[in-house]
Amino acid sequence: MACSPQLALQNSYLSYYDVCLTAEDVKSLKNDWLTDNNIAFWEEYLERETLSRYPQAHIVLLRPSMTFLLMKEPDARLVRSALPDFNKTTHIFLPINDNVSPEKPDAGSHWSLLLVSVLDGVAFHYDSMNGVNYPEAHFATRKLSEMLGRPIKFVHLEDCPQQANGNDCGVFVCLLMRHLLVKRLLNANAREKVSMSMGGKMVDAHGGRKEMLRIIENLRKEGERRRSATRYGPATDFDELLHKIEMERLGEKLQKRKSKIRQAKLNGESPGAADGPPPETQRNIDLEARARTTTASRVSSNKQAAQAKIMERKLRKARRKADRDRFFGGTEVRPPTTRSSSRVQNRAPTTRAATTMTAPARQASAKRKSDTQSSVDTPTPRRCTKSSK
Repeated sequence: MACSPQLALQNSYLSYYDVCLTAEDVKSLKNDWLTDNNIAFWEEYLERETLSRYPQAHIVLLRPSMTFLLMKEPDARLVRSALPDFNKTTHIFLPINDNVSPEKPDAGSHWSLLLVSVLDGVAFHYDSMNGVNYPEAHFATRKLSEMLGRPIKFVHLEDCPQQANGNDCGVFVCLLMRHLLVKRLLNANAREKVSMSMGGKMVDAHGGRKEMLRIIENLRKEGERRRSATRYGPATDFDELLHKIEMERLGEKLQKRKSKIRQAKLNGESPGAADGPPPETQRNIDLEARARTTTASRVSSNKQAAQAKIMERKLRKARRKADRDRFFGGTEVRPPTTRSSSRVQNRAPTTRAATTMTAPARQASAKRKSDTQSSVDTPTPRRCTKSSK
């Protein structure tokens, strides 16, 4: 349903392609029955964000207004001209409402979902309130069969998830539609039969409302951002525009100053009296004005300066550590911990420098060691004496 200009100016909350959501639609989405616009927006969103990624799929999400036209308009030619072309269509989703009065579009009180498999000639009906919309869904199946020119079998699924209150039927329709579209049709193997039963499926209606509201708010913020970018341009273009305006003002001031100097020379006056500030002062003014137009660049330079200070601080810290290591010989004195204090007290602390010796000292130590070893290991020779007879 297209958004009229009057509605767009007065009460529009979000304009999303062919759907225009109002503030009343968003309010009803929070804790009330879903309107035709809510369901039409959900179908539009699924087509743009999900179906567009599957160009080989030929699935139609019929809008609530088109379903109502199919059920209530007696002229078949008018209905066929309003409906899309179903020649290559494999599946059709139809939101069913129990409204019986064409003069009152909002007279209905319950929503249900009808999924028609054109390939198999079967229509599956999902009703979250014990089959309240059974007659309307059966009638819509018969009318669609006439439009397609082929018989369609109507199947009412008894295992459809049931709502816990009286106002979540529209939310159930939206969530079941997405589940059947994504999980059962788009991501299924084409060579296998897909079960359309919803037995054991849990539907979180409260979470579904919050998700739909979040999607609407995100789309609205994205639209405001695009409109702002279209109106004012990117930030770089805005900075360039400010710089251009400032330079034009400086040029005008320069021309006025030159004209004053020329007039003062013609009148015989000193140029300094009509010139205003001296050239050096004017140059400083020009530099200050130019600096005001480069706010973004100054912010970035401040960030770079802060990063440079951090790097300089780290470099000074590293230098101090290197100087400390050179002064103390690369060792770091730490107090003994409680666990190893007894071991430290029982043995003398040693360092690498204490065990090093010069070459002569090592030779003398090795000689003393060899002498000691020889004195210990070499047995004392016995003296042989002749026995006196």
